[in-house]
Amino acid sequence: MIRDATEEDIKILVDIGESFWATTEYARDGAVYSKERALSSAMLCIKNGFALVSDNEGLDGMALFLIAPSCFSDDKGATEMVFFVSPGKRGAGIGRSLLEAARIKALESGCNRISVGNMFGSSPESSDSLFKSMGFHIAETTYTMKV
Repeated sequence: MIRDATEEDIKILVDIGESFWATTEYARDGAVYSKERALSSAMLCIKNGFALVSDNEGLDGMALFLIAPSCFSDDKGATEMVFFVSPGKRGAGIGRSLLEAARIKALESGCNRISVGNMFGSSPESSDSLFKSMGFHIAETTYTMKV
Protein backbone atom coordinates (compact mmCIF):
# COMPACT_ATOMS: atom_id res chain seq x y z
CA MET A 1 0.00 0.00 0.00
CA ILE A 2 1.34 3.44 -0.90
CA ARG A 3 0.53 6.24 1.54
CA ASP A 4 1.77 9.59 2.77
CA ALA A 5 4.73 9.25 5.09
CA THR A 6 4.34 10.17 8.74
CA GLU A 7 7.05 11.71 10.89
CA GLU A 8 7.49 8.30 12.56
CA ASP A 9 7.93 6.65 9.13
CA ILE A 10 10.63 9.17 8.29
CA LYS A 11 12.60 8.28 11.42
CA ILE A 12 12.50 4.58 10.46
CA LEU A 13 13.43 5.35 6.86
CA VAL A 14 16.40 7.45 7.95
CA ASP A 15 17.77 4.33 9.64
CA ILE A 16 17.07 2.22 6.54
CA GLY A 17 18.70 4.92 4.40
CA GLU A 18 22.00 4.45 6.16
CA SER A 19 22.42 0.98 4.64
CA PHE A 20 21.47 2.32 1.20
CA TRP A 21 23.90 5.23 1.57
CA ALA A 22 26.80 2.83 2.07
CA THR A 23 26.29 1.56 -1.52
CA THR A 24 26.44 5.01 -3.16
CA GLU A 25 29.22 6.77 -5.01
CA TYR A 26 29.03 9.54 -2.39
CA ALA A 27 29.93 7.11 0.39
CA ARG A 28 32.73 5.62 -1.69
CA ASP A 29 34.00 9.16 -2.16
CA GLY A 30 34.25 9.60 1.61
CA ALA A 31 31.01 11.43 2.45
CA VAL A 32 29.72 10.40 5.87
CA TYR A 33 26.02 9.65 6.41
CA SER A 34 24.32 12.00 8.84
CA LYS A 35 21.04 10.84 10.36
CA GLU A 36 20.31 14.38 11.53
CA ARG A 37 20.80 15.81 8.02
CA ALA A 38 18.77 12.98 6.45
CA LEU A 39 15.93 13.62 8.90
CA SER A 40 15.91 17.38 8.31
CA SER A 41 16.01 16.85 4.52
CA ALA A 42 13.08 14.45 4.70
CA MET A 43 11.10 16.90 6.82
CA LEU A 44 11.86 19.60 4.23
CA CYS A 45 10.28 17.36 1.58
CA ILE A 46 7.16 16.96 3.72
CA LYS A 47 6.95 20.73 4.18
CA ASN A 48 7.80 21.78 0.59
CA GLY A 49 6.74 18.75 -1.40
CA PHE A 50 5.60 15.29 -0.45
CA ALA A 51 6.85 12.06 1.05
CA LEU A 52 5.39 8.66 0.21
CA VAL A 53 6.05 5.22 1.63
CA SER A 54 5.27 1.70 0.57
CA ASP A 55 3.89 -0.15 3.57
CA ASN A 56 3.32 -3.86 3.00
CA GLU A 57 3.42 -5.24 6.55
CA GLY A 58 6.43 -3.00 7.10
CA LEU A 59 8.10 -0.15 5.25
CA ASP A 60 9.74 -1.39 2.07
CA GLY A 61 10.06 1.74 -0.07
CA MET A 62 10.02 5.52 -0.05
CA ALA A 63 9.83 8.45 -2.43
CA LEU A 64 10.60 12.00 -1.28
CA PHE A 65 10.03 14.95 -3.63
CA LEU A 66 10.58 18.70 -3.40
CA ILE A 67 8.28 21.00 -5.34
CA ALA A 68 9.74 24.18 -6.84
CA PRO A 69 9.21 26.54 -9.76
CA SER A 70 11.46 26.29 -12.78
CA CYS A 71 14.28 28.81 -13.09
CA PHE A 72 13.57 29.32 -16.77
CA SER A 73 9.83 28.92 -17.40
CA ASP A 74 6.42 29.01 -15.76
CA ASP A 75 6.69 25.29 -15.06
CA LYS A 76 6.48 23.94 -11.53
CA GLY A 77 8.12 20.59 -10.91
CA ALA A 78 8.47 17.85 -8.36
CA THR A 79 12.08 16.73 -8.06
CA GLU A 80 12.94 13.41 -6.47
CA MET A 81 15.25 13.70 -3.50
CA VAL A 82 15.09 10.04 -2.42
CA PHE A 83 13.63 7.05 -4.22
CA PHE A 84 14.35 3.69 -2.66
CA VAL A 85 12.92 0.17 -2.62
CA SER A 86 14.34 -2.38 -0.18
CA PRO A 87 16.65 -4.77 -2.07
CA GLY A 88 14.62 -7.86 -1.21
CA LYS A 89 11.44 -6.26 -2.56
CA ARG A 90 12.74 -4.94 -5.88
CA GLY A 91 10.99 -6.22 -8.99
CA ALA A 92 7.64 -6.58 -7.21
CA GLY A 93 6.08 -3.36 -8.58
CA ILE A 94 6.73 -1.22 -5.50
CA GLY A 95 8.87 1.32 -7.37
CA ARG A 96 6.24 1.64 -10.10
CA SER A 97 3.50 2.13 -7.50
CA LEU A 98 5.54 4.78 -5.67
CA LEU A 99 6.25 6.67 -8.89
CA GLU A 100 2.63 6.53 -10.02
CA ALA A 101 1.51 7.86 -6.63
CA ALA A 102 4.19 10.58 -6.91
CA ARG A 103 2.92 11.53 -10.38
CA ILE A 104 -0.61 11.94 -8.99
CA LYS A 105 0.65 13.97 -5.99
CA ALA A 106 2.63 16.21 -8.35
CA LEU A 107 -0.45 16.83 -10.51
CA GLU A 108 -2.55 17.59 -7.41
CA SER A 109 0.15 20.08 -6.33
CA GLY A 110 -0.02 21.96 -9.64
CA CYS A 111 3.17 20.51 -11.09
CA ASN A 112 3.56 19.87 -14.79
CA ARG A 113 6.85 18.00 -14.50
CA ILE A 114 8.32 15.28 -12.32
CA SER A 115 12.04 14.45 -12.30
CA VAL A 116 13.84 11.41 -10.95
CA GLY A 117 17.50 10.47 -10.83
CA ASN A 118 19.51 7.31 -10.61
CA MET A 119 22.50 7.02 -8.28
CA PHE A 120 25.44 4.83 -9.06
CA GLY A 121 25.36 1.94 -6.65
CA SER A 122 21.68 1.37 -7.24
CA SER A 123 20.63 -0.85 -10.11
CA PRO A 124 20.68 1.53 -13.09
CA GLU A 125 19.53 -1.04 -15.64
CA SER A 126 16.31 -1.87 -13.79
CA SER A 127 15.74 1.78 -12.82
CA ASP A 128 16.28 2.89 -16.40
CA SER A 129 13.82 0.28 -17.65
CA LEU A 130 11.24 1.30 -15.03
CA PHE A 131 11.57 5.03 -15.72
CA LYS A 132 11.32 4.61 -19.49
CA SER A 133 8.34 2.23 -19.25
CA MET A 134 6.48 4.91 -17.27
CA GLY A 135 7.14 7.64 -19.82
CA PHE A 136 10.22 9.33 -18.33
CA HIS A 137 12.97 10.42 -20.71
CA ILE A 138 16.54 11.54 -20.12
CA ALA A 139 16.64 15.33 -19.78
CA GLU A 140 20.13 15.82 -18.35
CA THR A 141 23.15 14.05 -16.93
CA THR A 142 24.66 15.14 -13.63
CA TYR A 143 28.36 14.90 -12.82
CA THR A 144 29.76 15.14 -9.29
CA MET A 145 33.26 16.05 -8.19
CA LYS A 146 34.64 16.10 -4.66
CA VAL A 147 36.19 19.48 -3.84
